[in-house]
Amino acid sequence: NGVLPTAAELLPNAKREYRGGVHEGVDIYHHEDGSPLLCGEPALNARTGWVTRADHEWKRMFVKEHEKLTAKLKGERNEFFLDRLRGRQVWVRCSDGTVLRYCHLQGVAPDIQIGLKIPPEIQVGTVGNTGTIDGARETGLNCHLHFEIWSKPGSYLGKGLSPQSARRRYAKLFDLP
Repeated sequence: NGVLPTAAELLPNAKREYRGGVHEGVDIYHHEDGSPLLCGEPALNARTGWVTRADHEWKRMFVKEHEKLTAKLKGERNEFFLDRLRGRQVWVRCSDGTVLRYCHLQGVAPDIQIGLKIPPEIQVGTVGNTGTIDGARETGLNCHLHFEIWSKPGSYLGKGLSPQSARRRYAKLFDLP
């Protein structure tokens, strides 16, 4: 029920000093009617695939850890730190090798387990803010779905494009305006 954003800062390749330079996905904050997504709303799978990651036991991040990680990532890329900042996640590998990453989840649906084949529109988890400063502070604010598409390791959808060109790629893929 989320809408693909148009704001450059919510799209792939937006500058993220605290993330080693760039944003690698889209941040979905709103419904089509403009109302905000809320923590706990369902996050649904986009394409048929097999679950390769399901963070049922994600370790909560506290403020000091968040501050430490974001400070260390300024100008430096560290996959472990970036992974922590994506928060609780579910990954789905499609038959063509594409990997869908659902990030910042508040929770993972109980039946979502590694190895499970799932079709589109199956709930993988719930929208949240884990891995963000608001999640670390437990504010319940800025809940959203951070969604990434990886066609191969090191190559996220829209890599190297302007944020608006990357948005057009996402829109084309999902038949959106």
